[in-house]
Amino acid sequence: MKSYTDLEQSKKLTEILPLESADMLYYCNKSNSIPISQCPFVRSFKETDTFSYLHCWSLAALLNSVKYNTINLHYNDARNDWIVSCTIEHSTRYESERALNPIDAVFEMIIKLHEQKLL
Repeated sequence: MKSYTDLEQSKKLTEILPLESADMLYYCNKSNSIPISQCPFVRSFKETDTFSYLHCWSLAALLNSVKYNTINLHYNDARNDWIVSCTIEHSTRYESERALNPIDAVFEMIIKLHEQKLL
């Protein structure tokens, strides 16, 4: 199961979410921004002359970044997919697109809320 945002999701989320909400980092070569590893590290590295980093989010960090009254993560056995729903102000309900894993479902919800200026 996918445990953290991939590179493209991480790049997009750095434009949307506060960087301090990320709990992981992709450590990158500063000259070409290519990650040294395909797996991120827990937030402990410092930027140097040779290396930089790209913020990355685990599922827990993503869920924590959506601050609404109710947020639910649902798995559908019949379809083998995930969906996230959240309720805003006890009335308006938003749902993500269906996704193959919870990280992608929450990512889609964050994008949707951002586009509607609700984050």
